[in-house]
Amino acid sequence: MKVPFVDLRAMHEEVRPEIEAAFKDVFDRSAFVGGSLVDAFEKNFASYCGASHSIACASGTDAVKLALMAAGVKAGDAVITASHTFIATVEAISLIGAYPIFIDIEADTYHLSAVALEAYLLEKCRLGSDGHWVDGESGLPVTAVLPVHLYGMMVDMQPILDLAK
Repeated sequence: MKVPFVDLRAMHEEVRPEIEAAFKDVFDRSAFVGGSLVDAFEKNFASYCGASHSIACASGTDAVKLALMAAGVKAGDAVITASHTFIATVEAISLIGAYPIFIDIEADTYHLSAVALEAYLLEKCRLGSDGHWVDGESGLPVTAVLPVHLYGMMVDMQPILDLAK
């Protein structure tokens, strides 16, 4: 008797009706964009995070862009971020017309250095008439700090949050 190494067709046939129903639901425009699957995902994810709402995004870049916009960052603002990051971090900043300011990282974690952030604020910025930081070189208002969590490790947020206040 010849036994096939892997019979994907036979395995597929067992679940064909469920697969086809899922594909039909996904490819039906009303289910793919703001439809039942997306609604269910958003509700489940919000519940998992303990939040009242969540928004599904096409990419992490879109998620960061929306987060910056929700935080009030706009064209002509400066956003502080880590010098060691993926291109999408800077892309999200640039897509809304803001300007990235790169701050040095911690040697042991590669995360944004709170010490370097404080030095930047005190040595290279000035307080504007509204009491907010202004980048001394560009003259742009510093409106956000965007740390980057890397390699399965979270940034130590408390010192950064303290400086951001």
